[in-house]
This record gives sequence, structure tokens and C-alpha cells, in this order.
Amino acid sequence: MRYGPSSARERQHASGKAQVRAILEAIGVVAIDLGTLDVGGPLASLPFGPLAMHNFVRI
Repeated sequence: MRYGPSSARERQHASGKAQVRAILEAIGVVAIDLGTLDVGGPLASLPFGPLAMHNFVRI
């Protein structure tokens, strides 16, 4: 079982995601990480993905 990024590439990926999240939160947008493109892409794909065209409210 792995608990964190182990390779340099995974650390860069995590760092990039953290930077994008910080930018989005700075402008008032809530970031939702759907995972990798092959997993999260179909969830948000237009027009038939289960998360397409949904507005989420931060609670």
C-alpha cells in the first residue's frame, strides 16, 4: 500500500495539482479532483457524463 507520491513525476503532479487548486480557491472557485483523465474524464464529459452540467454548492 502506498501512502504518498514516491517518484519525482508523481511529486511534480501533486505539486501542480496543489498550485491549480490554490489558484482556483483564490478566485473563489471550489476545486473538485476527479482523479486521472481516464477515470474522471468520462464523469464530466458533455453531454452524458453523470457530473456534466451540474452546479455544486460548497457547504
